[in-house]
Amino acid sequence: MKQPPSILFVLPWELTAHEGVNQVVINLARALRRHSELRPVILCHDPRQENFRVSDFDGIMLVNGLLPAPLTHEHPTRQLASMRQDVRAWRAFLKEHNIAAINAHHVRPSYVIFSLMRALRRARCRLIYSLHGADVDALLDASATARAATRWMLRQADHIVCCSESLAAAPAGSSNCRPTGSARFTTASIRRPSTMPGSCATDRRRGRSTNTWSTSPHSGRARARTS
Repeated sequence: MKQPPSILFVLPWELTAHEGVNQVVINLARALRRHSELRPVILCHDPRQENFRVSDFDGIMLVNGLLPAPLTHEHPTRQLASMRQDVRAWRAFLKEHNIAAINAHHVRPSYVIFSLMRALRRARCRLIYSLHGADVDALLDASATARAATRWMLRQADHIVCCSESLAAAPAGSSNCRPTGSARFTTASIRRPSTMPGSCATDRRRGRSTNTWSTSPHSGRARARTS
């Protein structure tokens, strides 16, 4: 039986404390479940898991899985072979659960798997990165190589969401990591894929968007708007 269209919320740690970034993701998932036909799925990075372990959190599908380590200069051939296996595994996971969009929070280098699948056209879902502040500080303090890798990773996204206007200005001005195409920075919003009923994301050919569905992670309230 085919799963309903889903949005995958990604956290780079386990869902232990219900505060901060975790609470933002929980609020988004709950709002999505109440106000949309899209199904929320939360995935947490768990270094103890080799495969995907599925459980339930407050009626929301919770998945614990291992995000692949980013590439380094050591043993590149071995790492690339492993990355190909990771792409196959993640592609199968996205297809099995009918993931229409990936919303990865608190950007980490391990999220490169999502950008790689987008760049290789191995994922047909939308990719959204959400920046919360500490992740941007870490990016600005990282080495030149790490910043370049992160800029490439962010540029593959359809959308980059920031929790404030000042935070949106930081990556755009200091790190030059705007997404490709006509996608753009926004503050605390998630756009539904244009293939979903009653929605329209940014049109890459015309740079226009209408009837956007968004939700505030701080209030957990969903709303429809025209832009």
